[in-house]
Amino acid sequence: MQNENTTTQAGGTTANLQPVLTVKVRARMANVSERMIYMAMAVLRLRPDLADEIDAGRLSVAKAHRIATGKAKATSWDRLLTAWNNATDDDRGRLVFAIMKAEPGAQNDPA
Repeated sequence: MQNENTTTQAGGTTANLQPVLTVKVRARMANVSERMIYMAMAVLRLRPDLADEIDAGRLSVAKAHRIATGKAKATSWDRLLTAWNNATDDDRGRLVFAIMKAEPGAQNDPA
């Protein structure tokens, strides 16, 4: 019989009787979010060469994840568009009204 590592659903054991550490358990042990564990796992899978930089403190997990996945950090414009698209019609109207009501000298023209 081969010694396979089969993972059970909720933190059981593998076929070789080693305990399985779920993402939730790992996050609690490291006192970080589950998202951080997922990001670290992706970095290890996609760019294992970045692990030494993270361990040395020269690179954050988030920055390494952006490098490994090729995703750029969201700009303030991206965040603004996302907020606008997720806003209700009432919220959009209130924002437009607040902008129109603001003093002309208080506005910064982005153009």
